[in-house]
Formats: sequence, C-alpha cells, structure tokens
Amino acid sequence: MKNPKDFLLVMVLVFLLALFSLTGYFTTQRDKLIDLLFAEKPHTGQVVILKIDEESLQSIGQWPWPRAVFGRLVQKLSQASAVGIDVNFKEPSRWGQQDDLIFEQALKEAVQPVILTSEILSLERGAISYPLERFRKNAQTGFANFKVGSDGTVRRFLTRCCGEKERSFALAMLSGHLAWESQEGRINFLGLAGSAPSFSVKDVLADKVPKEFLTDKKIIIGATAKDLQDFHHTPFGLMSGAELQVNTLETFLSQNFLYDLP
Repeated sequence: MKNPKDFLLVMVLVFLLALFSLTGYFTTQRDKLIDLLFAEKPHTGQVVILKIDEESLQSIGQWPWPRAVFGRLVQKLSQASAVGIDVNFKEPSRWGQQDDLIFEQALKEAVQPVILTSEILSLERGAISYPLERFRKNAQTGFANFKVGSDGTVRRFLTRCCGEKERSFALAMLSGHLAWESQEGRINFLGLAGSAPSFSVKDVLADKVPKEFLTDKKIIIGATAKDLQDFHHTPFGLMSGAELQVNTLETFLSQNFLYDLP
C-alpha cells in the first residue's frame, strides 16, 4: 500500500478482528443468530415434569419441604422408568434426623432408578458437591450444571466432568448408551417454558393424576415456582432448571443432535 494511512487502517482492522475473536464476540453473535432458527417441535412424550409450583407450596407448606414429602413421591412413582429429583439434599433436614431417615428408607426401597443432583463447584479442580452420603449410597447422582454463554444464556449441555468422575443429571436419567462422544453439545430446544408435559406435585400426592400418565415415564421433579428462583435465560426466554433438564433429556432421547460446523 502506497498510502501509510491505508496501511495503518488495515492494521487497526486486523487488530480489532483478532481482539473480537479472542474475546468470543463473534461466537456470541453467531449463537444469537442460531437462536432465531429454533422453532417449536413436539415432545417425545417420554419425559414428564412434576412441578414444585406455587399451588404445591400453598398446599404442602413453606420451602424447603420435609424430606418425607420426597419419600412419598418416590413411593408413588414406582411405575416410572426413572425419577430425577432436582433439589438440594446436601445438608441435613431442618426437620430433624427422623425426616432424613424416612427419605433414606424410601430411596433404599425404591424399585425404579432415582437420580439426585450433584453440583460442579470447579471444572478446573474437579470439585463436586454431592448429596448427603446416606442418600447417595441409595441413589444415583448427576450434576445439574449447564454451560452458560458469555451473554448469560444457556445453550449447551455437558455430559461428563472431572476426569469422567461424574455424569450429568440428564445423562444419568437416560440410563443407557448415549450416541454422542463429546463432553458437551448444543441443546435442541423444543419450545417455550411450559410446553413440556407436566403435573403439579400436590396433585400427584393427592392421587389426582392417572397412573397411566406417569407409567414408564422419565419423571423430573423440580422447582417452577417463581419464588424459588431456579430460572435461566435460553433461546426461548426464561426457563426453569427442570425444563432445561427436560430439553436436554429430550435431545438425548430423540438423538436429534445439533453439530457445530467450522
């Protein structure tokens, strides 16, 4: 280039492009464009949410509930193919040791697989927080964490972490071989919050939900009440943690994976 000013301009543009690439600017913008391509799709019908919703809180009582409530749910859901409880059981019950004992006994007697949530504290250090040992020895565990984008939006799932030491909650619910080799992937979202088949916990406890709606289903019990604040930004807007788990599990079940191209 004969003009030094043109050369300087090109160098500045190259520097800015390199800077944007290093900071992930283009990745975020690409992800936001991909968000626009999602359309509502039908669920497989294999996964059901049991909602810890406002009505259940009014009926059963203030959160956190006694562990005995979850013990009753495990007993009532014996016909399910798997039951995942997306609730923190890392501390002893505030209702006393007898309350923990009731839940422990229900887990021990369960005929269906029961999955409790663990939490990745640090991917770098391989640190994981587990439920109490008395529960863990009678149930499976899986981490509930998702990969959050630089813009605060959840788009991707993780399958394993910490040297294969722990698998994800959704993968534990799958209870089988996953045709996906990578440790992460893009969630193939099916629709807006509230689109997954769901029932209120209080209705299940009151035997108001026909058993055939729950038989051979993979059931995720999780918070949808606004006061419990378990919500995340997604391409379809705010979504509860339980609904994120459903969309991930549905991606696994349908094997309708999304592959990133260079």
